[in-house]
Amino acid sequence: MCDSKSSYKSLASSGPGRTGPTGDTLSCLISLQQADGSWKLDDVIAKVLSKSLKELRDACPVKCDGGVATVWATILCVVYLELKHPSQKDEWELIAMKAELWLDGQSLPAGADLNTMKGAAEKIIALS
Repeated sequence: MCDSKSSYKSLASSGPGRTGPTGDTLSCLISLQQADGSWKLDDVIAKVLSKSLKELRDACPVKCDGGVATVWATILCVVYLELKHPSQKDEWELIAMKAELWLDGQSLPAGADLNTMKGAAEKIIALS
């Protein structure tokens, strides 16, 4: 799996987007999904997405703390799957559906909406 510090070190040594001892980035990303369908915004996710944690936080269109950080990470991961692994959709489609169901149940701060956040996620993921 890809959720331990040793896995993070393996990812770091193999480089983002490359196959390493922990497997490809798609498998790693799938293994990092929480049981509820969300992803946590942390260094491992940042590495899988080929970004720094600071870059990801700075790209969030709303204040990225608490539950919003998890919403943001989940949106980033779904967008990553859509943009970077379209030919493997059959492998991640159910994972993304679970994430979308989780996202639909989340409350966002005033002025924030999922479409705006998805647009911002598409911009930063497209830069990878």
